[in-house]
Amino acid sequence: MSRVSDRKSTWFLAGIFITLAVVVGVALWLWIIFLPPSEVLLDSSDHAPQSIAVPAPALTGSQTQHRSDKAAVSESDAFAPLQQEPPAQTPKLESALNNMRQSLSEGDARTPELAPDLEREKPSAAALEDPAAYADYEATQAHTTASAWMQAFQKIPELRARIDAAKAAGDKSDEEIAEAEDALVELEKMRDELKRENPELFVPSGNSLPEATQAIGKP
Repeated sequence: MSRVSDRKSTWFLAGIFITLAVVVGVALWLWIIFLPPSEVLLDSSDHAPQSIAVPAPALTGSQTQHRSDKAAVSESDAFAPLQQEPPAQTPKLESALNNMRQSLSEGDARTPELAPDLEREKPSAAALEDPAAYADYEATQAHTTASAWMQAFQKIPELRARIDAAKAAGDKSDEEIAEAEDALVELEKMRDELKRENPELFVPSGNSLPEATQAIGKP
């Protein structure tokens, strides 16, 4: 009977973690898109205007005659540096999506507080031999993971503020704003659904994390 209970508990937690994984993915997408442009795009030095020297073109006979009526062009003017147009930047949305894909597959040092990269501790040999010890190991890992992932929901107000700030500043396209707002609405729906189905995960406590999240893995 105890094993059946432990199995149900494991599947319950697995369902929560899958939902939270989707939540973190959506939140990370929003987070990257609404980082300041200097953090989203490539290093500014890659896009800095460059100066190149362009020699004066050779003059034809008629041009030479016409030139005599004007002041001679100095050598320094002939080789005056011209501002090269900066290379076209990748559209911000495409850049953000590329960054998101890379971040989800390789991690991103810019977003540790949103989706911490937790190293799963391997079970000891004793835990592998003892079902009760292994259940404790799984519960401890579940508590650690849930504690980190539940913080994603706490970023919703900040993400909303970033979107509102971007709308006011006008530095994002209407399409980007609309997509970000839709994604944030979906994120809020996920949070509300999880809260409706598992309200114990959202019980406030004296600490920053929900009480039920802190209690996961404790006897």
